[in-house]
Amino acid sequence: MKIVSLINLPEVLASLLLTFLGTDPAIVADGEDLTSKAAAIEAFDALSEAVKGSERYWTAPFVLADLEQKEVYILGEHAGMVPGEPLEFFVISEMSGHEYESLMVSYALPSDINQAMLRIGLTPIGPVNSDEHRFWPRGDRVQARFLFTDADGTVVKRTPSEVCLWKGKPLPELPWVFTSAPTLPAMDGSGEMIFGPDGLSPNSIASTFNLINTVFDLPLQGSKTAVYGEFLLPADWKLGEGKGMVLTLRPAPADTYPPEQNLEVQITPGAAHLSGLEGVKTEDLAEVGSALNARGGEVHYVTFDFGDHLTQAEATARAREIQLLSKHVPSLRIDAPPEGQVFFQSFVPDPRFRVRTNRPSQPLELHLTGKTAEVKELKELWGESRIPEIQETSIPFTSPEEWTAYLEKHPDGPSVLFLYIDPTNTLAEMRKWTQPVLDRFPIVFVYKTQGE
Repeated sequence: MKIVSLINLPEVLASLLLTFLGTDPAIVADGEDLTSKAAAIEAFDALSEAVKGSERYWTAPFVLADLEQKEVYILGEHAGMVPGEPLEFFVISEMSGHEYESLMVSYALPSDINQAMLRIGLTPIGPVNSDEHRFWPRGDRVQARFLFTDADGTVVKRTPSEVCLWKGKPLPELPWVFTSAPTLPAMDGSGEMIFGPDGLSPNSIASTFNLINTVFDLPLQGSKTAVYGEFLLPADWKLGEGKGMVLTLRPAPADTYPPEQNLEVQITPGAAHLSGLEGVKTEDLAEVGSALNARGGEVHYVTFDFGDHLTQAEATARAREIQLLSKHVPSLRIDAPPEGQVFFQSFVPDPRFRVRTNRPSQPLELHLTGKTAEVKELKELWGESRIPEIQETSIPFTSPEEWTAYLEKHPDGPSVLFLYIDPTNTLAEMRKWTQPVLDRFPIVFVYKTQGE
């Protein structure tokens, strides 16, 4: 094969990868599934031997990272999913079990792929994580390419957009987002902490929907159920099951995705100041929206910093304005709040949930009254009626320290907090009670004590 130009490696290394791609998959000894694993083992052993002692390359099982060219090569096989079916994952690990909805199975561990990306200089920020109020995948952008042989044995290279339909049309050129994944407890009860995709379902490496447990995500917003069926493997896809594939990953050229700006809006009583854009000054949120809309072709990740001197009523008013901005500023991506602050949507909770019987479950209620507070534990008592009786237990606190001590004694309580506060109280007063416990309560709803 003379298609060495498809692989940005010295000829001897490229030849080894091309030989692997040209090898027919074999039936495994203990089953009937076709796989290219044996050929991949042979190819990787030869690759490792060829680069031994070189400072240019880093290897892990079935992963080769070219540190000079900043490119990563991953050996795997075609998952064999049925053409025309929904595509949930571009790449999964061998332990996934989701081959029926995936394009490629990687022989390499997700953690080794993650390490390879770090080695070539890419930086993740984090996956979508509602507990951390991150609703957009963040990290350096990645150009992905799939290498395989077609029906006549020719090695071809395909981008994700060339192997996937999105909403009935070819997927636009969307460089992946290198999010990395969290370290989580293993499922075997050992207490061992592992890189999530290595041992936890769905063992995703690159997903088509927002997922915390994946290495790469698309720069879109959508849960598994929200986007199901939007991504399809084309009906004319003919690559055979178990056929060898090589995934190449490298930093995406800057001209393949919109410039991304990290901005902050500091909200104080009567003002909203945008920082991060040179020469742009704003006095209120309407001006922030106008400034962002004037910069076409950019994406703006904005952190909203609610100042301590805002009252609860002022915070609620500003939060409603931010909701309007999110509808009328297409480039706006609302980022997680500064450490110690609740997410802006905490100040605009669903008013129906003020009525306890309208809630799907009962949270803890914390009622602030000046310098003291009272927590109300709520228990649903079900009888013959379709509406439960709510049993309330009130516990007073004279300080935030008593409040945190109470929570330490009740670690298995609700993870949602309903906070009731006088609308004239400042956020500084509120934060004395909320800042120490935000790890316990990823969801906080703030209500006025005097009604909506």
